[in-house]
Amino acid sequence: MRCPYCHFRDSKVTDSRANDDGIRRRRQCIACGERFSTVETVQFSSVQILKRDGRREEFSREKLLRGLRSACAKRDISVAQLDAIVGEIEAKVNADGRPEVPSQVVGELAMDALRRLDHIAYIRFASVYRSFTDIESLKEAVDALEQGRVPTAEEARTPTRAPRTRTRRAPRPAPPPGCRKPPLRRVDALAMKIWEVHAMHTGGRVRTTADGHCEIDGLLLSERAYLLAVRDIRPAQLLRLVEELGAEEAAAQLLAYYTSPAPGQPGQSLASGRSRLGDRMLLRSDEVRVPAREYAT
Repeated sequence: MRCPYCHFRDSKVTDSRANDDGIRRRRQCIACGERFSTVETVQFSSVQILKRDGRREEFSREKLLRGLRSACAKRDISVAQLDAIVGEIEAKVNADGRPEVPSQVVGELAMDALRRLDHIAYIRFASVYRSFTDIESLKEAVDALEQGRVPTAEEARTPTRAPRTRTRRAPRPAPPPGCRKPPLRRVDALAMKIWEVHAMHTGGRVRTTADGHCEIDGLLLSERAYLLAVRDIRPAQLLRLVEELGAEEAAAQLLAYYTSPAPGQPGQSLASGRSRLGDRMLLRSDEVRVPAREYAT
């Protein structure tokens, strides 16, 4: 450490004490023997302060301290109190984590600290920081201070949220004309979802009959039979099969594709039957009252 008296480059430490500012060290010059004090503090990474006019400058502890001293002139406020305020603001600015901090943040932190410390110093600082142009602005600030309506620095930085209003969700788009969703009590959730998606992607060519079954260009299937068919055959293939061969031949090929189930494993094949309205249709083997082998062709 260079001596401030003879400018000799070396000195020795005679005493060290920790305080709020950092570590205060008492030193003695080796050349001239004069004593002087130094303060050791932590040096944070430089933070850029974004001014209102768009300019940027490094955070200056000395500049902030000068502004606070001007506001606290001839007030019963010690230098140690101002140093503590500057240290607190500097710590919050560095803890913010942003490389650029708006100058409004520093100003609000300083005003918040002065409001808790001395009201006169707060009004002085606010008159310069907020650029009061008339007596009415100053009077409003004093009235707000007396009534306790001055927001803290955290409240000033937090935007006021409008009350949330509940909005109803838009209804799902209706299926294409001629494709009525089957009743939930008659179709399990998985079959209904597959049915709905396939109906939307096939332009309504997968339709629902009056009694809730599935119809593909004249080919009637029960809900369970349709779910069994789309497990192995894509809907486009099923539609193409009906278009090329017709409903009767397509039903015959589907019955030939699904063999009769093994004993004790119902519901793994198709069977020929009739709906409650008397229409010929394909059922799943667990939907018939007699063994599926008697219905298979």
